[in-house]
Amino acid sequence: MRMQPLISTLLGVVLLLLGAAQASHARECAGQCVDQQRRADFVNRNANLPDKVKGAILSGKVLLGMSKEEVIAAIGEPQQSVDVNASWAVREQWVYQAQGGLTYYYFKFGSVSGWHKPGGP
Repeated sequence: MRMQPLISTLLGVVLLLLGAAQASHARECAGQCVDQQRRADFVNRNANLPDKVKGAILSGKVLLGMSKEEVIAAIGEPQQSVDVNASWAVREQWVYQAQGGLTYYYFKFGSVSGWHKPGGP
């Protein structure tokens, strides 16, 4: 009759794993709620933005020509910022780390001029 302690132990492990997964999901949802609130607040404060930019921000997307403030509203603060100024242009590179890997956003005179995701399209 040693099966009962084994079943109890396995049940305890399963419940522990379910609790950890649920906590992880709750943290992820909380982060998404903060992102959505940041986006909505920015769009509400900047009602004069073009509809295309508003939609991109609310969707968490970046468009060419977006300002630094619009990018922060859309995808948050960068993990790293690097000045790559040249004599002919004020340039900056922002680095973001996400589940899909690194993404580099390039700014020229304060607006998005492009981006690159290593290993991606």
